[in-house]
Amino acid sequence: MLEDSLKQLAALVEKLENKNNTLEDALALFERGVKLTRECLDAVNVSRGKIVELSKEMDKIIERPIDE
Repeated sequence: MLEDSLKQLAALVEKLENKNNTLEDALALFERGVKLTRECLDAVNVSRGKIVELSKEMDKIIERPIDE
């Protein structure tokens, strides 16, 4: 999902760089870009949360005494 959104963002940037866009078209592209950016940030934040939780679990495992 994140990769798809990033590809779509790249395509939007290319379209926005086209000087032949009408103001309405450019605004619509920009609006879509903002929405995609939010989706990407949400996906990154979800992943970051998972990484933090997994790291905490690993810390607990590492701190556990080894039974002999």
